[in-house]
This record gives sequence, C-alpha cells and structure tokens, in this order.
Amino acid sequence: DVHDVPGDRGSVRRRPPPGGDLLAALGAARDDARDPQPVRRGARDPLEEVGALMGLATVAVYPYRSSTQSGALQVAYTFGRPVVATIVGGLPGPVEHGRNGFLVPPESPSALAQGILKLVNNRELTKVMGEYARHVSETRFSWRSVARRIIQVYEGFLEKEST
Repeated sequence: DVHDVPGDRGSVRRRPPPGGDLLAALGAARDDARDPQPVRRGARDPLEEVGALMGLATVAVYPYRSSTQSGALQVAYTFGRPVVATIVGGLPGPVEHGRNGFLVPPESPSALAQGILKLVNNRELTKVMGEYARHVSETRFSWRSVARRIIQVYEGFLEKEST
C-alpha cells in the first residue's frame, strides 16, 4: 500500500505506511464517527460496537496533555489491547510500562510515535502485552475485584467503629 502523507511545509509525499492495520483501524474509527446513528441511539450493544473497533486496532493510544484517569484505557485492556499513554494524572497507575503498554512524556510526538511503532512493528510483543492487558482487566479492574476492594474498605471502617 502507498498512501499520501503530509510532508514538510504542507507538501505531500507518498510512502508505505508503517503499521497499515493501525491506519485501517483509525480510518474505520473515523468512518464510524461520521455515522449519523451514534452508538447510544442504535439497537446494538455498545460493548459490541467498541469490540468491533478494538478488533481492528493494534494498539490504543491516549496522548493526553492532562487527565485524572481514563476509563477508556481499561476498555482497551478488556479487549486485550496494549496502550501507549502519556505520563499525566492517573494514567501511569494502570499502565505497567513495558508489560501492558508504554508510557511517554506528554506533548512529545516523537516519543508517542516510537511507542506506537514498537507495537505496530512487533506483532509478538503486541500479542504478549495484549494478553497481559486482558489479564489486568480481568483481575485488577474487574467488577469482582473492585467490589472486593470496596468491601475491604467498609470492613476496615466497621472494625474502627467497633473498637
């Protein structure tokens, strides 16, 4: 495949894209975003909709400049997708650098691109990191795990009250 890509000073150059499947996923997401029937109005299950898009993606990218946290990041893990996220707010918490994704400095396009390309160009690494991402989703971020932590907090409060 050869695609037009922006060049310096607005020129266009032609070259094969690195990670064509990533570009395909982004194109599908763009096309879906233009769909006049948003997911929330459709009869289909939103999780199926997201799953279809995640199925096209190699990596989920979160290039935030600031953030407290991102539920979308855990959604990527649910579908076994490694992430590339910026080191802002609460994002570094769920991302284990090199295990389920890569952390990069905010406002660093080159670092962001390097993280994306590491995954797009290495299917085995993407597979291993995606499997670990799913494991994290099923253990650390599952409803059962969250409920267990909440119960522990309440039990701690009850113990303090009874003493």
